[in-house]
Amino acid sequence: MKKSILLVSILLISICAFAQETKDVVYLKNGSVIKGEITEMIPNEHIKIKTADGSLFVYSFAEIEKTGKETVENSPFKQVSTDAKGGYYSDYFIKSSLGVAIGGGGIVGLTYRYFPTEQIGVEGGIFYRPGLYEDYYGDIQTSSSVMFAFGPVFYLKTSMNEKGRIKKNGISVKMGVSPVGEMNEFMGALNWVYDTYKPEKKNRYFSFELGGAFLNRYQMPNDISGDVPTTAPVIYWKLNWFFSMT
Repeated sequence: MKKSILLVSILLISICAFAQETKDVVYLKNGSVIKGEITEMIPNEHIKIKTADGSLFVYSFAEIEKTGKETVENSPFKQVSTDAKGGYYSDYFIKSSLGVAIGGGGIVGLTYRYFPTEQIGVEGGIFYRPGLYEDYYGDIQTSSSVMFAFGPVFYLKTSMNEKGRIKKNGISVKMGVSPVGEMNEFMGALNWVYDTYKPEKKNRYFSFELGGAFLNRYQMPNDISGDVPTTAPVIYWKLNWFFSMT
């Protein structure tokens, strides 16, 4: 009986220890909130605060509005996502958004992203794709097509810099097809993706993708003899401005 009571007591103490955690909080005059552990404080000079991912930020007292402490809930049974400041970034989570893009398999395009979780999402878009080709007589001709591109996005790291800007780094996979137009093409790409925005302006954000791709032309204009499919490696890039729908 005594052993049972002792085990229950240890379990309850462990659960309580995991249930709450105190973090130091630094409130900046620019509206940013940094959460972590203050490792050094020199009055009227600066404060050093270490965040959950090990980053160390230094702020002068001229930048600081106030400091304090915050008790947050934690659990050994649930992994809690945090930003580089050690704070929850669920408030900064953009679930669905529409965007305008440059590049991405064409010159301009319209895109849509949906994130069922904070780290994994899907993207689809339609892009206008002009092109040049050499005809049967050796003359350069113009062509145009519409490419539909889609694929998953995986965020590997989310952080916040000293200016309070959210930064997300990850990878994206893109598959594209252009069944409409003078050239029918298929594209596959693997890219690094970088998103950034400010929490106070989380209704819009910027995204950049860069990577390697292959492009297969499986149907050419009629004045090219033979309609021989061609495959070539290309550089994939995309600049995207998204506007939140949630």
